[in-house]
Amino acid sequence: MPFTISHIGYPLIFKKLSNSHQRIIACICGSIAPDIDMLFRFSNHRFHIIEPTLLNIFLFFLPIGLLMQWLINLSKGYINSHLVSFGFKEIRSVKKEEIFGIIFIQVVCICFHLALDYISHWDQFKIQMILQDFISNPLYCSIASRILVFIPVLALTLIGFLILLAKLKKTILLLIKHKQFLIDFSLTILITALIFSIRYFYVDSDSEYPIDVIIILLTGSYIQSIFLFLE
Repeated sequence: MPFTISHIGYPLIFKKLSNSHQRIIACICGSIAPDIDMLFRFSNHRFHIIEPTLLNIFLFFLPIGLLMQWLINLSKGYINSHLVSFGFKEIRSVKKEEIFGIIFIQVVCICFHLALDYISHWDQFKIQMILQDFISNPLYCSIASRILVFIPVLALTLIGFLILLAKLKKTILLLIKHKQFLIDFSLTILITALIFSIRYFYVDSDSEYPIDVIIILLTGSYIQSIFLFLE
């Protein structure tokens, strides 16, 4: 799905994945790890360079997810200072006995991500070939096939965001009451806009699917802005 962040919502259905800070961080990092190669690239944004195979889950996606979690934990002091001021519990350090649990959660979330991609990414050419038996006009057939291709993507994306919103509703309502959070959020949006502008105007883009490119670039720029802001 082009909306990488919506992937985070699905694993949070399981309460055990969302009842501690480190598990939530593992869930977030594992959920977005399979898209990092696409989000942070400067060309061919719509295509992965890492194939979603069992070997690559452990060779690339899991190390990427663990690296992201490690980077977040490096900024734990800064994050905790804000969490305390917002009335939340601090992020505690990862204990040795938690490491295998974090790895397991990340692998589960990576697999969840890849499964959703498999379900939602339909082959437009195959759909168009099927529709030709029902729609004689080539133009209408092409338009219909393109619409059908986007239906599962948009549906699963919407569900993911709704789950995420339901899980974070109370937290969001508490955060927006704090001036510092609004300042921090505004800064990340400004950094996102700056990174997006640079990437959009100075990298190779796919002119045939401009909306996809914009979504991917915006998502990647937002994730980059969060890591830059934390570090």
